[in-house]
Amino acid sequence: MSEFELEFKRNLFMKTLVSTMLHMALIDGVYLDSERDYIESVINAYPEYQGQIYHAIDDFYQSQIKEEYISDLLRDCRKYLETRELKELVKHSFKVLAIDGKVSQDEKFLIKSYLLAFGLPSNYFDKFMEKIGDDNSISPELKS
Repeated sequence: MSEFELEFKRNLFMKTLVSTMLHMALIDGVYLDSERDYIESVINAYPEYQGQIYHAIDDFYQSQIKEEYISDLLRDCRKYLETRELKELVKHSFKVLAIDGKVSQDEKFLIKSYLLAFGLPSNYFDKFMEKIGDDNSISPELKS
């Protein structure tokens, strides 16, 4: 793989990581400090990509139709990224989803759409969803 291709994949991963976490955090209409703190901790783990990360944040907020913007990113990810990278993206979205201890229908729909777009099995996180239960609250062990 050429250096150009490698850099393209890294940038796509970072842009999608930031955008999907922000999208998940904002989908229920409330952006909690704990969600922001988690997102910051994830992006701070990539100090060499801070410039791209802040550019990705700007791109996300400036996009007029968030769902279309995210959809385009997810389609590119499926085409260019490895399954382990896709699972990493979904894992962080699930962690953002779990922070407030409740899961809205919008959040459930959104995470299922991420799985579908990535070509991951829809039951990939069934065990996680089962632990949520019918009352849409998340058990404490899942929030850690």
